[in-house]
Amino acid sequence: MAIPIHLATLIPCIARILAEFPLESMREGDIYCMNDPYLGGTHLPDIAVVMPVFARGPAAGVRRHHDPPPGRGRHGAGLVPTNATEVFQEGIRLPALKLREGDRFNDTLLKILRRNVRIPDTFEGDLMAQVAACTVGTRRLSALAETYGDNHLTSIFSERSTARRR
Repeated sequence: MAIPIHLATLIPCIARILAEFPLESMREGDIYCMNDPYLGGTHLPDIAVVMPVFARGPAAGVRRHHDPPPGRGRHGAGLVPTNATEVFQEGIRLPALKLREGDRFNDTLLKILRRNVRIPDTFEGDLMAQVAACTVGTRRLSALAETYGDNHLTSIFSERSTARRR
């Protein structure tokens, strides 16, 4: 889903990930994820997957709605339980976590997520589609930096960021 809230809310997610994992600690191929609405997410079905771009540009990120979200099973299938009285009834809250370090996935995190969904293969396929989207976005941003120079690309992003604050 490419609706504005999914795109706009990547900004606080990326900020939270950068607060937890400083840029200087990030390496090529690292991927991060989170969904906690109290830390910059929207709601638990929307898992943000973020991959840094090492061309002095912004991080590439994708938010996808997972239905049902991990851990959402006690009250039956579906999006958000209307009878929930606390966030813990809605699924698993993921703080900023490292999903992949270099080319090695966090198998423990993947096992936890797979154990907490009704259709693990479909969920993992959707998550890997997010990883693929980040990989393509990273490759394309790097190509733009190569073509136009990273200083030019950085100034474009800075200008867009300034225009948004006006």
